[in-house]
Amino acid sequence: MLGKMASLEDELKRAQATIQSLSRTSSVDGDGDVAGDYDVADAVLAAVPDSFVNLVPLSKKERRTLLQKHLGVYPPDTWPKSLSLKEATKLSADIKKASKIELTEFANAVSKWMDRNSVSTKMAGTVWSRLLDLGENIDGVLEEDTDAVFRADQLKTLLDPVLEAAEAAFTLGLDTSANMRYDVAKKVDVAMGIDHLRVDPHKRGTDDFVSDDTFKLVEAAAKTKTELALAKQGVFPGSSGYFSNGPPRKSPGGGGYRERGKGDGNSGGRSHSRGGRGRGRGRGRGGGSTKSVTWKTGKGGDSGGGSSSESK
Repeated sequence: MLGKMASLEDELKRAQATIQSLSRTSSVDGDGDVAGDYDVADAVLAAVPDSFVNLVPLSKKERRTLLQKHLGVYPPDTWPKSLSLKEATKLSADIKKASKIELTEFANAVSKWMDRNSVSTKMAGTVWSRLLDLGENIDGVLEEDTDAVFRADQLKTLLDPVLEAAEAAFTLGLDTSANMRYDVAKKVDVAMGIDHLRVDPHKRGTDDFVSDDTFKLVEAAAKTKTELALAKQGVFPGSSGYFSNGPPRKSPGGGGYRERGKGDGNSGGRSHSRGGRGRGRGRGRGGGSTKSVTWKTGKGGDSGGGSSSESK
């Protein structure tokens, strides 16, 4: 009877753990704290400070010593460069006249950055905790049998969660820097008045009621309609000419008069369009000057019946 009760209690605990895990993972799309079903080791919890106010920052020497002991080597030019505002951006009129950041606004921004960094730090602590579990499992087996050997599949089962958590910690660390950069870039966009042109990656986009090819169809229809209207006027696209049955070209000169000066049979005068003044000079055989004025009227040109000639 006692054995059955103990078995029921174990099943109940497992059921409760499953329910808690489902409730945490179901809030992925929300703003609440998201965590898996893994309980962090006590040693990691003991290293968490009671408050960031009481946490004393590491000295430069302590930080460098810690990094020198544990940080891996990244080859040159494999890590992104530091960011800074270009001189052209800092000297632009929009940036100069932008309102300066207030202390309260700066404090809110730093608080948001700390929250993101806390998630990355929690993930790094989870990696530490899983490695502690792995070490405890190995120590427990060695205490029972100093010559014990782990099977490869057993070791892989223990290592897979550690590797996945380590990769997640690395990704979240990069994400923290990316969001801090985006916050600065967004303020610059607001100062320059172009923030509405950039897509906010933090906001979920929406789909339009109309399809993507709607505007292309409208553009094609408008182009076809324009070409049809030009064709009815005798103009075809891509050329400055006309159809054979279209309207004739208009003469740019109109119906003006030409004035020629005659000498001894050779034309040495000038030709002028309508509205100009011409003085045709030439020497005739009699020593006098002869001026010939030809009037052009009508559309028939020189061969039409509406021309008259006057000689002086």
